[in-house]
Amino acid sequence: MRHRTYKVQSLPASLRPSIAHALVWVSEINKDDIFLDPMCGAGTILIERANAGPYRHLLGGDIRQEAVDAALANIGEKYKPIEVKVWDATSLPLQDKSITKIVSNLPFGRQIGSHEENIVLYEEFFKEVVRILRPGGRVVILSSECNLIIREIAKYKDMKIRNHYKEIRLLGYSADIFVIKKFI
Repeated sequence: MRHRTYKVQSLPASLRPSIAHALVWVSEINKDDIFLDPMCGAGTILIERANAGPYRHLLGGDIRQEAVDAALANIGEKYKPIEVKVWDATSLPLQDKSITKIVSNLPFGRQIGSHEENIVLYEEFFKEVVRILRPGGRVVILSSECNLIIREIAKYKDMKIRNHYKEIRLLGYSADIFVIKKFI
């Protein structure tokens, strides 16, 4: 994994390919995936999903133009088709129940944002997740804001945390991986 050469641009809080690959792997890849990274940053998760095997559609976006530009540079010609747009992950231009997998590295509140901003962001983000995710769909989230994730998922009777991988160490920070499933 350390020999990945696609990363020509990086951003603060960019994931290493090995972590992005692990997130994709626990999403239980399928050739019919309509896969979304709504806060894609430099596009590492999207590229790792493209490398993992066939899919129906890969879609990502970020609120920052510089992140979308970095993702497009990293994606280049090799990993198409991957659609990347500038958008707000709390108000996605996607149809209800249109996505089968969502995998994302949410802001930890250290390099990007703050804990106070994340309280609002996570609440609004998970409203969108519930709206756009198909029944049976999976969400894989990497975050250090564990209590926020648990609190937000508890609000939705049709969303359940299936797996919780605790205390992953990332450049001195501790984070958890959540695998969440939508039932209805």
